Amino acid sequence: MRCQFKALTILAIFTLSLLGCRKWEDHTKIDNQDLSQDLWQAVSSNPALSKFSQYLESTGLDSILKSSKTYTVWAPDDAALATLDPAIVSDPVRLRSFLLNHISNQSYFTRDAQDTVRLGMLNGKYNNFLNNNFADATITTADKFVRNGVLHVINKGIVVLPSIWDFIKSTTGTYLQNAYINSLDFNAFDPDLAIIDSISSTTGLPIYRPGTGLVPRNRFNDRVFNLMDESKEYTYFIIANAGYTLESDSLKKYFKAPLTSTTDSLAAWNTVKDLVVEGIRQPADFAGLVSKYGVAIPANAASVIATHKLSNGVVYVLNLIDIPTANKFGTITVQGEFPSGFLIDRTANTNYRVRFNPVTNKDYVDIMVTGHGVTTFYSYYRLNEIPTIKYRVYAVAVNDFQTGALSQNVVVKSFVPPATYTTLATLAHAVPLHTVAGAYDEKLLGEFTPTNFGTLEIQLTGLTTGPIVLDYLRLVPVP
Repeated sequence: MRCQFKALTILAIFTLSLLGCRKWEDHTKIDNQDLSQDLWQAVSSNPALSKFSQYLESTGLDSILKSSKTYTVWAPDDAALATLDPAIVSDPVRLRSFLLNHISNQSYFTRDAQDTVRLGMLNGKYNNFLNNNFADATITTADKFVRNGVLHVINKGIVVLPSIWDFIKSTTGTYLQNAYINSLDFNAFDPDLAIIDSISSTTGLPIYRPGTGLVPRNRFNDRVFNLMDESKEYTYFIIANAGYTLESDSLKKYFKAPLTSTTDSLAAWNTVKDLVVEGIRQPADFAGLVSKYGVAIPANAASVIATHKLSNGVVYVLNLIDIPTANKFGTITVQGEFPSGFLIDRTANTNYRVRFNPVTNKDYVDIMVTGHGVTTFYSYYRLNEIPTIKYRVYAVAVNDFQTGALSQNVVVKSFVPPATYTTLATLAHAVPLHTVAGAYDEKLLGEFTPTNFGTLEIQLTGLTTGPIVLDYLRLVPVP
């Protein structure tokens, strides 16, 4: 009986395995295949692709489709190529780039594109592949599998477009915004690309030939998004000149600096850094856009005066984007347990404590320094790139380690390296015993306004030789 049961079990498993294999074979089965042909033979033997094969042959690209490497070709049919710009056809360089814009390495079937796949083409550009769509074209004959790849026939030629970065570079004379971004170009040194003339006998380090190893870079691409990158797509907003000037000028009072040119540049930077988002957004989807820096972008479809479709996204020119000042400047939270440093080292007296807040019902970490024996001892916190906007200062500190009330000061100073300080505010901070009602609540200490854009140093200072304690400070901008 036991043997019969085992035999039946094995038979059932075997049957299920066969069914599973059959279903997988059905899933992966390729109906349209001819392994006796290569891609060139498949293209050149198709009457609907006579123009495409003619152009391939005239540019010498037929050799690619005859090779042993694997490719996928999205071939525009003759009807699609009948409307191709004659200027492309008559220019061998442009025609070659156009044709390569339809060929990708490796094999891609429509079943591989249930979600959008962004594929690199042999000309360095990228196109989107989704179901039966390739870029803006529809696939009319799909998934012909041949010896060295896959052939799809499409109903539209995909013209090679410039990138967003190309567009910015080509319109610096048209848009002030793009002229400013262009001004952020610089050369970076890459030792891997530099020529070594000799080795220093003193240091043992290479001595590079002057002028070699320099790579062009741009700070916008480095710090926001790299708009040269063809593998991704972006939506970039350009504010027409009058609106751009208005927006940039409105920010200058928040970026005061000794030099007017510095103020102008900072205001321009803080305008442009929030004018691009990842992905392609249609005007109907403008609501809720947020920049990389967390700033809401109130783009309005009614303000669009021009649209430019490009190889890695879309550019909208708007007559105005009025970004509220409150959106530009976020709250700054300074965690007590992460000081930049101390007046002097008192490691043995410094504690980083995990405590429980009964108001929030959450644990928190604070800093507590006791018994240090130093008059006006302080921990300090350096904050960089702080605008000249008024801040309200809130603090949370819990006095649960002594029997009497605790007083300390929060001293805000502007800091110019290496050692120039200007006191902006001294804010008294009375820290009641933890048993007092509201001891765990935020307390408003006061306000301060930086005089110049730059670095602040906030010092948490004890009175005489008293202790210091801090959960966090919160700096809230007041436009």
